[in-house]
Amino acid sequence: MEYLNAEVAAKIEDAVGGAARLVDRLDDDPGYLDGFASGVDRARSSHFDRSCERLLSMSLSSFVKSGSGNHERAFLDGYREGQELVFYLERARHLRRCFLPPPL
Repeated sequence: MEYLNAEVAAKIEDAVGGAARLVDRLDDDPGYLDGFASGVDRARSSHFDRSCERLLSMSLSSFVKSGSGNHERAFLDGYREGQELVFYLERARHLRRCFLPPPL
């Protein structure tokens, strides 16, 4: 139990740190912001597996999908980073329920 709770806490900390690093990198370029919004929309409409086992094992690379079409680099960077932000926030939010209560 202690090991699992430590693992959950570490994954939450990693997710919060990833989101914070991402926010530090945000760009005010209009193309980037358009891509970012599209990436957030894409990620929010995707199925986010909420099982504790899956939340502990999932990776950013398995969640983020590449942009397609004829877009500039700034749009594609924003698209990827919008998905990343949703990944980090959703992972941290759902992992909270994976803590095991201490024995009585």
